[in-house]
Amino acid sequence: MTAKPRKSENMKSRDAGTLAGLAAGDRARSSVTMKRGPGRPPRQEERARLVVLLPPDLKARLQHLAVDERRELSAIVAEALGYYLDRREAK
Repeated sequence: MTAKPRKSENMKSRDAGTLAGLAAGDRARSSVTMKRGPGRPPRQEERARLVVLLPPDLKARLQHLAVDERRELSAIVAEALGYYLDRREAK
């Protein structure tokens, strides 16, 4: 009767293959990354932190909008505040 290789032995051989690929200059991607794509693009402008407290229903709506539009919450809030301030200055 032959013994099954232990899980740690399987992991070592798999990791060695991944490390060999990285050493050869290949960029290894996980299966999750392959399914989702490359991720967010890099940020274009510098930002400063500001904590804003919102009612829970508004926060939920913003989060859903961010997911639907594939944008960051910060970008949506910055755009909305920009429109608001422009409109106030035009009065």
